[in-house]
Amino acid sequence: VAVHALVENAWGTLILFEARSDKIDAAGGIAVGMSGSPVYVNHGGIIKLIGAVSYGDAFTRGGVGLATPIEYMTATQASHVPALAPKSGTYSLDEPKETESGVISKVTIARNAKAAARIRATADESVMAPLALMEIGGLPPRSHTFRQLAARLESRGLTVRAAAGAGTWTGDPAPPLEAGSPCVVMFSTGAVWFGVAGTITYVDGDEAMMLGHAAWWVGPTHASLNAGYVSGVWPSTRTPYKLIAPRDAKGAVTQDRYWGVLGLLGRTPDMFPVTTRASYPDEGREVTDSSRMSQWFATQPAYSDIPAYATLHALTAANDVEYYAGSAETTTTVVVSDSTGTYTVRRSNLWDTADDVATEASWDVSTILSALSENPDGLLQPHVESVELDAVVSAQRRSARFAAVLLPQGLHTGDN
Repeated sequence: VAVHALVENAWGTLILFEARSDKIDAAGGIAVGMSGSPVYVNHGGIIKLIGAVSYGDAFTRGGVGLATPIEYMTATQASHVPALAPKSGTYSLDEPKETESGVISKVTIARNAKAAARIRATADESVMAPLALMEIGGLPPRSHTFRQLAARLESRGLTVRAAAGAGTWTGDPAPPLEAGSPCVVMFSTGAVWFGVAGTITYVDGDEAMMLGHAAWWVGPTHASLNAGYVSGVWPSTRTPYKLIAPRDAKGAVTQDRYWGVLGLLGRTPDMFPVTTRASYPDEGREVTDSSRMSQWFATQPAYSDIPAYATLHALTAANDVEYYAGSAETTTTVVVSDSTGTYTVRRSNLWDTADDVATEASWDVSTILSALSENPDGLLQPHVESVELDAVVSAQRRSARFAAVLLPQGLHTGDN
């Protein structure tokens, strides 16, 4: 790379650089999924790590990109408290910089790729967006479950697309993670999975720093740190991206801060199983599906409904109809522990709908976890051990309505 300038503003500093190589040129520029890729310079014969690729030009001005300074990432590693974050906006350089793709005099940082696509850039402007990618696997991209989950994730400014591979790796273990290794920060694993794909910046003992920017920017968190497998780079004249699939787990992600994500190698992530069992007496068949979800969801009222997407997908796949009109008898069981011991929350219900029974039948998963995550007095500290949904599904409708109410003596105070 060639370092062109420092993009200075009141919120922080980013490094404007240009990378040139046959592979980058063939891809169409720096690819999404390269967030966290270490950037080295030769300083007096000494190779030094100066930061991590974190933002790329949404309109692909060659190999121009922004890097997060290594000082911010090491500070995050040391204290888990980042410097002030760079704010979205347009920043002018002290002087124009000549690159192979043109002269740049200002840089605009967009919240995500969609926001960047809406910006009409001037000839001397480079529009940048974060290069990490939120992937969803196990869900058909055209399904309503995928669309709903993607909308929930995109509401936080994430760039979401269908994953390039499965979420359960059955091949040989990946080599140990090191600088430049592809990685996936997985908040869900198994049949339904989603995570942020990117690159390891550096490994320091049993600690690994990656991405150079936030995944969700949620602070302390629970997620699985998995190795990644790159099957290729999808070239594009607009936004090239890596095809990254998760491999085996290498540790646990514990911090999601603005200037980077911290993982602990060799640790087991705190996740709980979500099991869905659907039976169809009319058809004589049963289906079982299982995923694992981050414990973090159980502590966040705003995201406590996320595990319900796993049961929604499982029932939709078992129904083999995107919108299934009918009824379901359900038993939802959530096992929870705290300082007083282990206890069980169980709710039975009957659902009937002309719309989609899978959506209705998953509702108790959402409401129970929502009740557990609500903590208005700061006293409740539940740890979810498991979530199970048992559903007996039928295409037969099971509902009734009051057709009429007869009051021979009229409506009056007292017994009627």
